[in-house]
Amino acid sequence: MFKSLYQWAADLAARKAAIAWLQFFSFIESVFFPVPTDVVLVPVVLKHREQALKIAVLTTLFSVLGGAVGYAIGHYGLDLVYPYIEQLHMVDKWDRVVQLFEQYGVVVIIVVGFTPLPYKVVTLVSGATGVGFVLFILTSIVGRFGRFGLVSWVVYKFGPQAEAMIEKYVEPLGWLVVGLVVAWIGWTYL
Repeated sequence: MFKSLYQWAADLAARKAAIAWLQFFSFIESVFFPVPTDVVLVPVVLKHREQALKIAVLTTLFSVLGGAVGYAIGHYGLDLVYPYIEQLHMVDKWDRVVQLFEQYGVVVIIVVGFTPLPYKVVTLVSGATGVGFVLFILTSIVGRFGRFGLVSWVVYKFGPQAEAMIEKYVEPLGWLVVGLVVAWIGWTYL
């Protein structure tokens, strides 16, 4: 399952417009797309190692821009979105994330921005709960660049060794990420 996803991303990374595609995916992943940006980031950095820092910065920028869209939806469009939350019987889950914000503040944005947890949920809740927009942007930059910068640096530093390791362990790594997300959802919502 994850091997075919990685192969698709590797094929995308070989294209001339790979970095532009990465920017697009990092933007939409922050709003609604379920596949983590790292799936495309890693092969793009492998193919363009000399541009690793630039790629990390652009990925962060477009992810935070997508986050700003999510923030705006939460801030201005919650009346439109909330009925779907109710229809999906997720009001308790929504309330739990709001509680996390009340308990830990903007640290939640940094932590979720850095980890494989769903950043898009945090963008909506940030807007809905009235987190200051500038503070949201700054903490998103810290969390997202922390993540994308670290991933890009590791891939840059270890290059072919990283590629061989990823290809060898793509399935268990993919399931590890899924497990972490499921554990977080359980901890957050149950």
